[in-house]
Amino acid sequence: MKTIIYVSLCSMLSLHLSAQGSGVSAENSKENKHFERVPDYPERLTTGTSLARMIDGLGFRYYWGSRDLTPEDLAYRPSEEARSTLETLSHIHYMVLFIENIVKSEVTVFPEPALEVSYQELRASTLESIQSISAKLSNMDAESFSKLEVKIKAGQDEMQFPIWHLLHGPIGDTYYHLGQVVSFRRTTGNPIDPNVQPFFGKRMTP
Repeated sequence: MKTIIYVSLCSMLSLHLSAQGSGVSAENSKENKHFERVPDYPERLTTGTSLARMIDGLGFRYYWGSRDLTPEDLAYRPSEEARSTLETLSHIHYMVLFIENIVKSEVTVFPEPALEVSYQELRASTLESIQSISAKLSNMDAESFSKLEVKIKAGQDEMQFPIWHLLHGPIGDTYYHLGQVVSFRRTTGNPIDPNVQPFFGKRMTP
């Protein structure tokens, strides 16, 4: 399982702000563009390709929803008790790692840590993991999928749940929180590109 370094969210925000000096254009010039549009239709309809398509849709929404965020966007939180946009992106990242661990038959450890990475690194790592999950699922048959379990370790407790929990658990949670990011950035005056169309799975030419 991936090694995760525990740090404070304040340190993570500080790292992000120092990384902003490279500029958004530099970030976009070297970003992973795999989910700039939803990939082509699968050749076959199977359990694996159906779930992979759901993950591809997540990747597309994440790519555009998390793109070109400013320090103001990342620091925004709707209330004192709520997560900021950056903290929400960190949570999304951990839910994606949770999904990846499930399809790899690995254990996910809670409580959820923070990550010692910049916003750009966090985004790149999340997109990479989403792509890995899609590839793994697309080659998985129904029998293999049915044998998967959701494995969690919380303190001294280790728990296992049927694979159904993947669907209404971390996958649903990730979509939910990504919607929050899109809403938050609209509030801070930096809405998602209006030409991005999730139904068509691509950015439409104006």
